[in-house]
Amino acid sequence: MRFDDGAAQLAPAGADGLVAGLLAEVHRAHTAGEWSRLKACANPDCQWIYYDASRNRSGRWCSMDECGDVMKARAYRRRSRGTPSV
Repeated sequence: MRFDDGAAQLAPAGADGLVAGLLAEVHRAHTAGEWSRLKACANPDCQWIYYDASRNRSGRWCSMDECGDVMKARAYRRRSRGTPSV
């Protein structure tokens, strides 16, 4: 990978290309001021990194349909059993 005029040029395909692409995206997000919007999913079984597109940067899950639903159901069951949250 090399950087020309602030833009990252990707390496050849394969594992090296995948890592180079990831590093180029991290560099782009950092220079664009979007780094703070990259977050890890709050679901301990997931932990995917996602881009928080919410207006106030309050997103917690990579997908509301999957991880958000699972985590809210867990919290509901925990509250109904009277178990303290972790």
